[in-house]
Amino acid sequence: MKLNHQEASLEKVIWSQVRKDVHKVNPELATILDEINPGEELPFYRAKYPFGVVILDKTQFYIPTPSHTIAALEQNDDDVSHNLYCNGGIPMGIVLDKSIELCISDETLMPWILMQKGAIFGLWRKLDPSTGVSYHMTSWLLASGMTSGFILPRISDKISYKKLIKARGLKRNMPDSLQEHSQLLSKISSHPNFESSWHSELLFFSNLWLDKIENYSNLLIYFQRYVIEKTAFWRNKVLFDHIWDSFAKILQKENIYVKPYIIDIVKHLIIVALGEMPGFSPAIDDEIAPVNGFQKDLLEIYGLKNFSSTIMVPNYFNMQDSDARPVYWSLQLPYYFESMPKSKTSETILQTLVQIHQLIKHFEETVEHGKLPSVMNTPIEMCLKRVKFTCFHSDIDSEGLIQHTHKLPKEDPSLHSFPIFGQRLHQQGFSETTPFTRGCVRISLKEKNSIITV
Repeated sequence: MKLNHQEASLEKVIWSQVRKDVHKVNPELATILDEINPGEELPFYRAKYPFGVVILDKTQFYIPTPSHTIAALEQNDDDVSHNLYCNGGIPMGIVLDKSIELCISDETLMPWILMQKGAIFGLWRKLDPSTGVSYHMTSWLLASGMTSGFILPRISDKISYKKLIKARGLKRNMPDSLQEHSQLLSKISSHPNFESSWHSELLFFSNLWLDKIENYSNLLIYFQRYVIEKTAFWRNKVLFDHIWDSFAKILQKENIYVKPYIIDIVKHLIIVALGEMPGFSPAIDDEIAPVNGFQKDLLEIYGLKNFSSTIMVPNYFNMQDSDARPVYWSLQLPYYFESMPKSKTSETILQTLVQIHQLIKHFEETVEHGKLPSVMNTPIEMCLKRVKFTCFHSDIDSEGLIQHTHKLPKEDPSLHSFPIFGQRLHQQGFSETTPFTRGCVRISLKEKNSIITV
């Protein structure tokens, strides 16, 4: 049965029914499963989730029901509940199509991991040897598609906004912040007249696999190696923190005072540059969200004519890729690990941006002059050699350290383009005073071939 765009589905399947799809997205895993050649005694569950649907909220796992809605696991039939029960987590599985995003959800939302086609999920808890109290916290939010994306241009015109929400059957106040955009987009996509059909597709391993996984050494080794590779940075984060402790002592000896939260921000920017956490980039396809549909609504219903209907989505930077797309971070969307409360000051965003720029430069010079030997021959040293951090604002600072936002679309045309799939990217105007760009940092390669051509 063909799903409507707002419908979900769950199907119990065996390996022969899904092997071709797994081979397309993760050939290595598929080859191992081919060797096992599981039959009906080791089933899977194939699930389709509409855009924006919550899959895991703290300890509550949600799955599609026979009526094509979403409900908590225990509200499904006994067979499904038994085979997918995961004790406060999510069953292990693989992303077959589109993407899911995992965030830390507490008082604020912190984007953590974007998982796209071929990614394995649910392994950390399953491979945790602890049988008692676990370090796994209960603040996870996992959703279909993105939960941290947003519309780049302002959508603050009251008449245009009323037209949009009326056409999509909504009663929602205009978003007060960029963080509220994803909820609006999720609601828009659920309307029957929304043009784009979008589902993330997941393949869950039933719990029967866990009971017998010790019998399949190749599969167990693959899962263990996958976790080790994906957690390389986080298993060594104590050394990363030690580097910054050493750098703070150098600053103290040189009588340079830096506010702790500025150090926290720069640390986070380095983590994003290393590719360990996502920044944001303009969407150029529908892999993370039904972008084409959103952009058409912004153009044809909202009436966004003067500026590009750019949708910003989470994206990883890859300093190893000579064609790596830039990613962006903004003080207007301050996602970073904050170790100390920010003191109340009268600093402007521009002044804060200048401090970020100065600290990055000082860190680069400190490493270049050999004052931090613990950085040598690490990915951090490679990052500082290959990656450029450029700060932007729509105002000019007195020292000339911050670039003006009008340069942004000249160096990254995707910021004022929108994709009509199968055709060339179309360019529109770019607003130099969008909330996100008024105080953003671009992370890009230093080489000229890192510049995007459209």
